[in-house]
Parts: sequence; structure tokens; C-alpha cells
Amino acid sequence: MLASPMTLRTLRFPVASVLTAALAATSLTARADETNRNLFPVGDREAFMANTGITSPSAGAVFYNPANLARLGTPTLAMTGTTLMRFDLSTDALLVIDAEDQPFNASGFLTIPTSIVSTYEVGNWHLATSILVPDAIELTNQLSFESPLVQGTIVFRESQQDLWLGASAARAVGERGTVGVSLFGVQRTQAQFQVLNITSDAGAALQTTENLEASLIGATAVVGGHWQVTDTVGVGARFQTPLVNVSSSASDYLSTLTADGDSVTFTETSLEGLDYERPMPWDVGVGVSVRASPAIELVADVNVQLPATFRRLPGDDETELETALRASVGADFDLPGSLRAQVGGLYNGSASPEPAREGDAREDYWGATGGLSWRSGRTRTGLGLFFHQSFGELLPSGLGDGNERRVDIRTRLFGALITVDYSL
Repeated sequence: MLASPMTLRTLRFPVASVLTAALAATSLTARADETNRNLFPVGDREAFMANTGITSPSAGAVFYNPANLARLGTPTLAMTGTTLMRFDLSTDALLVIDAEDQPFNASGFLTIPTSIVSTYEVGNWHLATSILVPDAIELTNQLSFESPLVQGTIVFRESQQDLWLGASAARAVGERGTVGVSLFGVQRTQAQFQVLNITSDAGAALQTTENLEASLIGATAVVGGHWQVTDTVGVGARFQTPLVNVSSSASDYLSTLTADGDSVTFTETSLEGLDYERPMPWDVGVGVSVRASPAIELVADVNVQLPATFRRLPGDDETELETALRASVGADFDLPGSLRAQVGGLYNGSASPEPAREGDAREDYWGATGGLSWRSGRTRTGLGLFFHQSFGELLPSGLGDGNERRVDIRTRLFGALITVDYSL
């Protein structure tokens, strides 16, 4: 996307492999929701238990399993999970220039109000309205590289965010069952800016600039059920539909300046109204809760994202998403007084296939969360921490077709959680 083959042939140094990789850094950051879905903490009780929510009766049920809204004791107003999050990404070789590995790292910091939920009771129905931010990323960094033939710098900035506006309804079925549904309107946005500068000892120079802005509006639904098998054992199931793309638009600005001796070439392209796709494939899950004692509840969830194929922008290579498994476990402890503690652990498998093209990466995450909450009157306040670590592999750019050498890639997410819910 950054330069045509004709432009590359006019230069007297081997920048083709560098240009192939120029967007690799930013492509790594725009992966969380398609390939590692529901990675960030969402919900009050659920966020402290590593997103274990299919059997959890809390306001976060609008996202995990709306059937559990019918199990809430009273209507609730919940601000669940203001997330103070830092994340960093690193790899041993993002680029390979003249057979030399070029390491890379980037970091970011965000403050995100992840959800605000209000629940109501109307007759036999339990209703809710919600505002969710289940995914947000912002990264900035620059990478300088040097080899015997070329020197260069990549400067980039990227942000992406999801905003979900939802309405939910649930009711009891018989004495032990509940069913529910949540309907969400979803806005997904992405902004990406990048500058690449390359110079050579022979006097040639290249500068490229790209600015991408994209937005998608769509809709999805979550349908769920819960069955209290015995007084101490409950099971639940959820189904989330794929994201239906209602409208989308993207603009992409690209300029390239090359200098080689007395020859200077400048090209500029501005594309508007491009189709834009960021999918959410079918997602299904089951959960179980066990009341081990009057003061301890144990919970476990297993979710599966089904395969999908898409192109983010027209002209992009087709992206294949494989079946991806997510699993989480948690425990809820009633402590003396009004204190409660929750802990959890998760595995979040990637939907990306094994890296086969330059710039491809695959990351599987492991994580842990925990929190402590206390009640004062009708208000319960909680504080918690989380840490997620990926273990993945990357096929660096610049190696050439057919080379299968992969390097490690690591991403860490860690931060603090604050939750507040008020019983009406």
C-alpha cells in the first residue's frame, strides 16, 4: 500500500522488504477483538473473575448471559469497571533488514469506563439498558533501524474502540429456569497514522505517509438461558450472533516521496468512502456454578468463536479466522462483615492461523484477575487488579517468500479495576 513496484525500482537500495513490513507494527495492534475476543475485563463481578459470567447474576449479565438479569434481587444501577490499563507489545524481530533482526516494542495507557448498566422490573419481566466499551486500544511509538546499507525510522499512532448501546429483557421459566436476550447497536472505529523514512549511504531517500480513519455501525444479539439444577448447582448457555454490518466507511490518505540523485518523485492518493469490515463471528458458550459452601461459589465458563473470512478494506488480502477456544474459572468468597472477594484465571486462544505471510502473528493469552468489594448501605464498591500475558509467534517481514523462521511476540495487559453498583 505504501509504494508501487515502479517506485521501488527507481531506488538504489533494497527497501522493498522494508515497505512490505511498514504496516506490520500497526497490524499487530488491531487484532484483539477478532482474534482474541472478550479479552479485556467487563462487568462488576465478572471482571474480577476473569470474565466468567455465563452463570453470574449481576448487571454484567447484559453482556455475558442476559438470562441472569431475572436472578437479580433488586433493580440496580451499576458502573462496572473503570479500567486503568497499561499494555506493551514486544518482539525480537519485527523487520529483518540485510539479514539483521530489528527488535520492536510499543506501549500505551488508557482510562476506560467499560460499562454502565441500569436494570428494571416491569411485571414478570426484568429489563436493562446498557452502555459498554468492551474493547479499546491506543498505541504510539517509533522504531529506528539500521543496516550496512540503509537507515530508517517508522513513526506510528493507532487507536481503536468499540461502543455498544444495548437493551435487554429476561424472565423466569418455571421455578428454576430463566431466559433472556440482549440487542446491541455497535460502533467500531479505527484510526491509524504512520510515517516511514528511509535513507541510504548512496544518497537515495524515501518517505511515505499514511493516514487511515474507519468506522463501522452494526448490530448483534446475545441470547441466553440459565437452569438452577439444584440449590447448589447452576448451568447456563449463551449464543451471540455475528455482527451485522449496517453501514461502514473508511478514508485512506497515502503519499510517497522518493529522491535518488537528481530525480525526485512525489505521488499522493486520497481514497474516500471505502467499505470497511471488522467482524464478530458466531460465539457460543456454556457455564457452570457450584456453591461449595454457604460462603464460597466456584464458577467456570467455556466459549468457542466459530470460523470466519473477511477483508478489512478493499484490496487487502483475505483474512481467515479459525475456531478459537476461551476458558475461564473463578471463585467468589463471602468474607466477614460486608466484604466479598473474587479471583479468576483465563485462557484466551487466538483465532489466527499459524503465521504464513510476512507480518502474520498469532498470540494466545493467559491471565489472572482479583478484587475485593464492600457494601455501605445500598452501594457496593470494588477494587481489583488484572494481568494478561500473551505467548505468540510472528513471521517477520523482509525474510522473503518461503522462509518459515518465526520469532516470539509478547503482549502484556495490566491495570486496576473500580466497580460501583447501587441497589434501587
